[in-house]
Amino acid sequence: MKFHVWSGLIVLLLATTGFAHAQGQRKNQSLTPEEKAGKISQRMKHNLGLSDDQTDKVYQWVLSSEMDTKQRREALRQRREERDKELSEILSPEQYQKYSSQKEQWRSQRMKQRNSGSNGNNSEMNQNPPSEEGTSPPKEY
Repeated sequence: MKFHVWSGLIVLLLATTGFAHAQGQRKNQSLTPEEKAGKISQRMKHNLGLSDDQTDKVYQWVLSSEMDTKQRREALRQRREERDKELSEILSPEQYQKYSSQKEQWRSQRMKQRNSGSNGNNSEMNQNPPSEEGTSPPKEY
């Protein structure tokens, strides 16, 4: 029984966060982990009729998840910076400048694709710009 309750809570949490994500992704990005946890736990309390004890537990669970996500994002950002620094030591200044420019173009294209709500079928946006040799850049850039 306990398993079903927690499974239901997880499904509801994922559904509500997915819906919130679709409704206002930018608005939620400015919320702190504590604010997100409070908002989600209060919404679940209202929708599911949670007790105060359950609401507190859901709050702590969401907060822990948000903090883990924040730490993983920070670790990824630091690793990207380290990789860029290592690459800058391998490439000549001109090559690194060209690489940085291309990386910015790829990033801009991905952001346009995400913001347009494209499902990936737009062939122009789905292609990486070719390098001088005519090959696409690695996906990790």
